Amino acid sequence: MNRLSTNILLLLLFFVSLTIQVCSSNIAGEAPNGLREISNDLLIENVCSEVHKTLPIFDLKDLEVDGNKLFIPNGGVTLDDRVQVKSSLEIVGRNQPIYIIDGGGFDVDLEAGKAFKIQSTTICVTDNEFDTDDSRDVFELQGSGIEIDFSNNRFNAVKTNNAHTDQADYRDNAYSAPSEWIISVKSCNECSIKIIDNIAHNFARYKFGFFQSQQLPKSSVVQIIENKIEGFHGVYYVNGTEKSVVRNNELRRNSFGNIVASNSSKLKITNNKVIFPGNGTSGDGLTVSGGVDIEILDNEVIAGSCYGIWLISTSKSPLSEIIVKNNIITDGITSGIYISSLDSSIARNILIDGNVLTRNKAFGLYASNVDDLAVVNNLFLHNARRDAPPQHLLANSVSVKIWQNNLIASEYSATDYGSEKFEHLKSLEGLPYSVYSNE
Repeated sequence: MNRLSTNILLLLLFFVSLTIQVCSSNIAGEAPNGLREISNDLLIENVCSEVHKTLPIFDLKDLEVDGNKLFIPNGGVTLDDRVQVKSSLEIVGRNQPIYIIDGGGFDVDLEAGKAFKIQSTTICVTDNEFDTDDSRDVFELQGSGIEIDFSNNRFNAVKTNNAHTDQADYRDNAYSAPSEWIISVKSCNECSIKIIDNIAHNFARYKFGFFQSQQLPKSSVVQIIENKIEGFHGVYYVNGTEKSVVRNNELRRNSFGNIVASNSSKLKITNNKVIFPGNGTSGDGLTVSGGVDIEILDNEVIAGSCYGIWLISTSKSPLSEIIVKNNIITDGITSGIYISSLDSSIARNILIDGNVLTRNKAFGLYASNVDDLAVVNNLFLHNARRDAPPQHLLANSVSVKIWQNNLIASEYSATDYGSEKFEHLKSLEGLPYSVYSNE
């Protein structure tokens, strides 16, 4: 982590870790509030095995290359060294695996107009790769004016038989920020970064994160769309971008941060399903630390181990013009929506509209240090340990611009919920209650 110590992202990771004592009371894998556990019908299978021990070591000169395309042969290959990529390269896996061992990976450093793409490939990473002295992120990328595209791939982290079997070691790692990542964008000016339609599962718990972008110029755009990610220790960390999109992703049982954005503008986080964020240790569903003109719309955060949506204002990057609308946040062990400040800075113009906040053990909504807060058309149901009032708390230094048409109920009323003024809210049938059933 020393090489990241000056990066703003690390400050965010550190700050997020300060909440662990508040947000770590749930037991991994245990359904909250006595409810039945989420079904595992979408769990991602392990498509990797120990076969890499008999595969040839990856060597570019021995593989099929057509122009800037590199084709992975039938049966796959093993990579135990760093591949330096200085020109455009498209890796076409044809659903064949690349096994990453002993610190292997790709160092991509491209000039303007170049592209690095990897498609239809299975990436298998053994967890002993992260126990070596020279452990590195699997894909380390940087450049200017380039295209980065990861599409339609399978990522599996494979647990070795002799590593990380001690539950105490698991827990120690759970409360530390990830130091290695599958995909890490170090620096990229005027870049297009696409992470689309990938499936990834980490079978070595608490070992590494999936995607991070360090402090990027506002000119770079990140698109993270329609991925399924499970079991990672940190999923998406987007830092310093403009007009980026995180949309239609399904995240299950990922510890630490799930969707984390810092110092960004014109960001849209929409229609994501985040199930068991924190994975029973610590981790929020959606975290936004600083930024301007951000929309958080139509997401579902279910059974989190910390806050459902956490908005953080900082003096270096105050929050302003934030819309949190039509989200469902249910069964978390703390608050559904939590608005706070890192250093007493004031967030401004925050709209909380049409959200369903139910069965969260703390408040449906907690806010402090906010100017011009608007809270309209929300449903507060069975929060604050079900029936204990209040369902929301506006703490110090909160200026409310508008508070209206919010239904605050300790018991569900079909008549109230179906009344005309709440007609635009999601119907009860649309809530994720089908995931759980009362015992």
